[in-house]
Amino acid sequence: MKTVHNWVADGRIPHFRTPGRHLRFRAEDVAEFMRRSGFPVPDELSCRCPLLLVAADAQAALLGLPRGAISLENPLDALVMCPSHRPLMVVVVAQQMQGVDLKAFRAAIERACEDCRVVWVGEPPSDAQGYETLELLDPGSLAALLRVRRRDRPIP
Repeated sequence: MKTVHNWVADGRIPHFRTPGRHLRFRAEDVAEFMRRSGFPVPDELSCRCPLLLVAADAQAALLGLPRGAISLENPLDALVMCPSHRPLMVVVVAQQMQGVDLKAFRAAIERACEDCRVVWVGEPPSDAQGYETLELLDPGSLAALLRVRRRDRPIP
């Protein structure tokens, strides 16, 4: 944290002081500075939406979404939101995907957000190849999913 304070004091990161003279700065500004300077940006600072959940509203309410997660009923809304929100993970509940071309859906998400995990919940149909699969979700499992790193991004 002291390193960030030094960057702020040097004027490299925008900041302000509270009436009590405490430094305040936005996580987005720290992440942007780190990106510009060639430092790896931790997921916590990446300013990305942690999760897009494609599920019925009632099911999403029961699951208890992690902070910053977004729940959508329409799978096409997820495709629209992926480029701007750059989620770390998209969780798709099978019942919401009737009539959707699953290969095209996955390809569109990968084009919009190349390092996003896509997890299928429920019985996968034959055209759901390439999805990580889970049999069911229960309360707390979404937060647990976010703690599991992808195989190609090992824990340092």
